[in-house]
Amino acid sequence: LCTEAVGIIGVQNFAHNPAPHFFWVAFLLLFAYISAIVGGLWQYIDPFRTISLWLAGNRPNRAVPRWMPYIAPVLFIALLWFELMSGKGSVPMVVSAVFLEYAGLCLLMSYLYGVETWFGNGEFFSMFFGLIGKIAPIRLHDDRVEIALPSEHLVYERAGHMGILLFILVMLGSTVV
Repeated sequence: LCTEAVGIIGVQNFAHNPAPHFFWVAFLLLFAYISAIVGGLWQYIDPFRTISLWLAGNRPNRAVPRWMPYIAPVLFIALLWFELMSGKGSVPMVVSAVFLEYAGLCLLMSYLYGVETWFGNGEFFSMFFGLIGKIAPIRLHDDRVEIALPSEHLVYERAGHMGILLFILVMLGSTVV
């Protein structure tokens, strides 16, 4: 929240405001590398999930709508467009506003469908860091730590939905852009 406040009320110059740097470099890039080493860490520090659990409470989880797993690939494409094509990906106030709007989307979807349904099937960062974490040699679970060869978990897991495969294609395609 401090980063968002700095992005909104701070100097609106990319070179002098740390908010965009924190989002693009420290958050997305650095945490992706951390997730490749320690998988499952995001579920414990996810601010969107934490706030949603706090505000939405114990609302019952609804069944996963057929369209929900397709939201994450669409959000990924939107994020790529925002960063690379919009011309606004370096404007501190805009980056902070988009981040806060995304938090609002997470709250709304958690309220409508339940926290576990949304964060397990449609939320972008959970899918992004979760997929990267599948190659990690160290994986955190509810009450234990697993150590395995890098990418070993990929051999035993299947994509539960076509939306996950589309997300992976967007991930692979985004490295070319």
